[in-house]
Formats: sequence, structure tokens, C-alpha cells
Amino acid sequence: MQRLIIDGGSAGGRLDKYLMKYLNRAPKSFVYKMLRKKNIKLNGKKAAGSEILQAGDELCLYLADDTVAQFRADMRIKAQHTAPDIVYEDENIIAARKPAGMLVQGDKNEDAENLNDILLCYLDEKGGLDGIFKPGIANRLDRNTGGLVLMGKNLAAAQALAEALRENKADKTYIAAVCGRVDESGGISGWHTKDDKNRVLITREKRAGASPVKTLYTPLFTGERYSILSVKLITGKSHQIRESLLVAGHPIIGDPKYGDPKENAFFRQKFGLTHQLLYAVSFELRDMRGILEYLNGKKIECSPDKRAQKILEHIKKSAPG
Repeated sequence: MQRLIIDGGSAGGRLDKYLMKYLNRAPKSFVYKMLRKKNIKLNGKKAAGSEILQAGDELCLYLADDTVAQFRADMRIKAQHTAPDIVYEDENIIAARKPAGMLVQGDKNEDAENLNDILLCYLDEKGGLDGIFKPGIANRLDRNTGGLVLMGKNLAAAQALAEALRENKADKTYIAAVCGRVDESGGISGWHTKDDKNRVLITREKRAGASPVKTLYTPLFTGERYSILSVKLITGKSHQIRESLLVAGHPIIGDPKYGDPKENAFFRQKFGLTHQLLYAVSFELRDMRGILEYLNGKKIECSPDKRAQKILEHIKKSAPG
């Protein structure tokens, strides 16, 4: 018999989902059969599997050790050589700075380091993983967009972050350096589609399969040739900011897909810039209830990396207003 005590990392999830992660090699039919036969009990009572787990719940598995061993493989955390750049951390969430050029999540087609695995390794070394719940980064950034990402360290926090993003309870702000003079705040609304070459198109007319998008921007610095914008996402779709600013007539400096080739060549030659100068700089939750309610109104911020800051200073000094 195995006795398991549910910790905060797994609280808030369904019993059957927990069991399928713990007995991760077992078929679902086996898990439900063991529940029906009372070979698995929750707090000393028969369980159906739909129960929501609470911290401190006792789970008893009346199974032979070799049966558990047969159906269980420990969660493997791949060792990483890069330390994460932690911006903020508490008992429920962790916020880190993603370098431009690094993947957020692993890609099965390549072995390059990704920030999700780096953070998992960091938490594992701290003893912050329970072997059941495997955290994942909540918000996505394009590979060549740098800046702030958040991860829920336990199931309840991960669910709360996912809900915040889904229900637009998270204010996400970016810094973008763009071509052209931007004197006033504005917004771009339209319909978002993506073609088979992973290129996004935002149009005023609704197309089949299109999703509505909205992006707001405010100039922080205005020059004759370049401007620096604060950009806020109202919706969150792939490449949304990059294509929206192109639609507005102000492509992002350095963007290899949506940018101006001549301007990109200048910044590549002068600064070695090979990616869009777009950076996620702040994340603020609002209207939260439950485990993350204490974060309402707290703005988590990070600054652009050193090269981006150098380019932004160059733009301010060399482009008269």
C-alpha cells in the first residue's frame, strides 16, 4: 500500500487527472477500475475520480509495489547549463526574462535550450517540484521577442494564470522601436489569419477562420525617422504586434518577416541586430480571485536587454524630435 499526501502543487486538480499523472504508464481503464474496486481511496473513502483535491488530502493506493513500479515513471527534468534571469518569485509564481532568440517551449525538431526547461531545472534544484504537477510557462513570446514570461509553480496558480490570459485579466505591455514618426496614440483592430508559411495577415474584413484582434500603442519617443512605442495587447495572437504595426505603417526595427529590409540592414550592420526590437516589459493582473488575488494591481516589470537599451538610446540621440 502507498500513502500519498496532496501538497499545494497538486491542489485544485481532479483526482483522476492526478492519478493518471502519478501512474503515468497505466491505461485510463486501469485507474478507473481501481477506483471502482476501492483499491484507491481518498481520505479513507471510495472515490469516483471527479473529486477536486485539496492540500492535505490523503490518497491510499492498495496496490502491490511492483504494480505501482510497472505503471509509474518518475518525471524527468532535463539538466540545463543556463541559469534563468529571475525577475520576481513567490510561493505561487515565477517571472523570468526571456532572451531574444530563445524558445519559450521545447521544439521536438531541435535540441536548443528553451526557457521552460531552464525554469523547470531551476525549480527542481530548489526542491520545488513534487513529481506530479509539471509547471509550464503561461504566456508565449515569439522566439525572437525578448522579455517577461510567467509560470505558475503549482496547479492552482497555473490555472489562475491561464484564466487571467483567457479572460483578459492580464495587462501586457511591450516596448517597440519602429520606423517612422508616431506623434499620437492609436490602435489597430482587425481580423487575424495565418497562412501556411506562418505569416500573419490582419485585415479589416472578416475572413473564414479569422479571429478578432486589437492592439493599442502610445509613443514614448518620437523622431523624424524612428519612434519608440509602448504597446498594449488587448487580444493575444501570434505575431499580432508585429503585423499590426506594419499595417499602421510603422514596421518594427529588425523584424526579419514584417520589417523594412533597408532599415534592418542598417541596424544589423551597426549593432548586429538580427531580430525584431520588441520587448515584453510588464505584466499586471487584475480582477483576480482565489490563490492569486494578492497580486491584483501588482506590476511585474523588466527592462530590455543591454543591446536593446543601447539601440534605444541611439535612436533617442540621433533622431531629433
